[in-house]
Amino acid sequence: MKRRTVKQGESLASIADDEGFFAGTLWDHPENAELKAKRPDPCALFPGDVMFVPDKREREATAATGRTHRFKRKGIPAIFRLTLEYDGAPLAGESYEFAVEGGPAKTGTTDGTGELIEYVPPGAQRATLRLPQIGYVTELKIGHLDPTDEPSGLQDRLRNLGFPVGTDDELRESILGLQRKHGLAETGEADDSVRRVVGDLY
Repeated sequence: MKRRTVKQGESLASIADDEGFFAGTLWDHPENAELKAKRPDPCALFPGDVMFVPDKREREATAATGRTHRFKRKGIPAIFRLTLEYDGAPLAGESYEFAVEGGPAKTGTTDGTGELIEYVPPGAQRATLRLPQIGYVTELKIGHLDPTDEPSGLQDRLRNLGFPVGTDDELRESILGLQRKHGLAETGEADDSVRRVVGDLY
C-alpha cells in the first residue's frame, strides 16, 4: 500500500488505470473518504491531493486447456464529454473530428444539446477537436481542469465559458455578469453560489 500525490493532468481514472485498479475501488476505499469529501468530482483533482492506493490482491480464474479465452478489463476506456456552444446557443447536430494525442480521428455529430461523447484512454491528456463545417480547430487538455473551489479551477471554467478573467478587474466584472444573469446577489466575489452555478454550467 502507498499514498500517491496527484500531479497536474491526473484524475481518478488515470491513477486507477496506472495502479491496476477499478476507479470505484480506489474512490470508495475508506482511506480515501476525506479526499472524496473534499473533491466531489473525481475527474477534477488538484495537484498535491493525496490518494491512498491499497495493495493489489491476486485473483484466480479457471479455464479449460486447448481453448481460447478472453478476459475483459472493466472501466476501460474512460468517457470524455464536452458541450459545444456558440454565442450562448448549443451547437446541435454539428459534425466533428476528435483525435486523442495524435491518434486517428474519430468522427461524429453533437446531440441536441451540443454535447459530444467519446471514449478515451484513461491516461489521455491531450486531444484535437475539429469542426469542419465552421473551420474551427482547438487543442484540448484532458484532466487538467482544477476543482471549482480552487481559484484556478473557477477561472479556467469561466474562461472556457467565454468570460474574460485575465485581470482582477475582468474577473470581478465576469463574476458580476454571471451573478446578474442567474439572479444571484451581485457582489463580484467568487462565493459558493458562483462556484455552484459555474459547476452546473460546466
